[in-house]
Amino acid sequence: MALSTAATGGSATPTYQWQSSATGAGGSYTNISGATSSTYTPSTASAGTIYYQCVISSGTTGCTSITSNAVTVTVVAQPSITNPTSTPICAGATGTLSVTASGGYSSVYQWQYFNGSIWADVVAGTPAGVSYIGATTGTLQVGGLVAGVYSYRCEYRSSGTSCTTASSNLATITVVDAPIGTATPAAQNVCSGVAFSTTLGTSIMPLRYYFTLISQSANANITGTGTISGTTLSGTLTNTSE
Repeated sequence: MALSTAATGGSATPTYQWQSSATGAGGSYTNISGATSSTYTPSTASAGTIYYQCVISSGTTGCTSITSNAVTVTVVAQPSITNPTSTPICAGATGTLSVTASGGYSSVYQWQYFNGSIWADVVAGTPAGVSYIGATTGTLQVGGLVAGVYSYRCEYRSSGTSCTTASSNLATITVVDAPIGTATPAAQNVCSGVAFSTTLGTSIMPLRYYFTLISQSANANITGTGTISGTTLSGTLTNTSE
């Protein structure tokens, strides 16, 4: 961003000297080396606020120097943003994505949806039947999604001169149909402490299985753990009353 000034009057070519101050009005100004033209481009290497003015002198005898009004230049860090985390949800649930951003000037969040060819700002009804809460905040809530995979990202847009737009990586909301039942494996007789495995079938697809341990003996104290791999439940049960 360049600062510029102009002088009128006097018969000789005026000279210019730009000055800077860290405190502004009432503070002292220091000449900037080499800044002797009618335009000056301040450094943006460091964030902060600096005040600038220009002293204009005329070579005409009897003419006095004049000083421009001071101008404030505030340098801010470029916008930056974190990345949202992909999430799976069941159909009918609300998907939530979150980011945190900083930097820029008067910056705003804007969530976008990838429609298969381009990124576009989220609007209700795109995809069909979908609703959004928080489209211009750091947290987006998405409702009305049916089974499928949906891609989103967030931009952090700044109105500052030469500020860039920070874009997060994409995150997906994977929507799956809700579990549809329970499975009862075949009965087994196992000794306490001996590993077992059994096939559950596919009736509780697609997310994961849960199993409930039911003691069939009033005087038995059964404990155990199990893991799921595909449709196979395996684990170890122990009768602690023995």
